Amino acid sequence: MTTHRNSSKHDFGDSISEAVGDVGERMGALASKAQETLTDARDSVVDATTRVRDAATSMRSQTRQMIKDNPFKSVVIGIGAGYIIGRFLFR
Repeated sequence: MTTHRNSSKHDFGDSISEAVGDVGERMGALASKAQETLTDARDSVVDATTRVRDAATSMRSQTRQMIKDNPFKSVVIGIGAGYIIGRFLFR
């Protein structure tokens, strides 16, 4: 009877060890997937930031060129925009 009891305890202990091992493997896989997802998200943000920076640089150079090509028109547009913004802000 003692042998049967020890065998049952040993089987139960093995079952617990296997269950813990399975949970550990699943947690490792989950952590790996989370890391992969975060890396993909970081790469997407870096790509988007680069695209925005490039677009802003392009727009800035185009605006400077337009101002150089049309200085009088640029001053008139600036005065008009300032007047309109001033009217909205100081009603």
